[in-house]
Amino acid sequence: MYQPTGYFFSGQELDVNVDYVFVGKMMLRYVGFDLQGDLEFDTNIDGANDDSVPFPEDFPSVERGTHVTVGYLGCSL
Repeated sequence: MYQPTGYFFSGQELDVNVDYVFVGKMMLRYVGFDLQGDLEFDTNIDGANDDSVPFPEDFPSVERGTHVTVGYLGCSL
């Protein structure tokens, strides 16, 4: 399988920050020819068999102008 080269690589963990507050890490992986990653939180936890991760209590509000960074990549919503 072709795997592009560059700054990012499969298995790399990137810090995720929302308005400069650390909210978690995401691991990059190849899916086809794309390098992808995700960080998921859930507002509805359904008991002992649910492996969902709840939102941290101090999770910042996300709205227009919120600054989000993933590793060294960043944007304002």
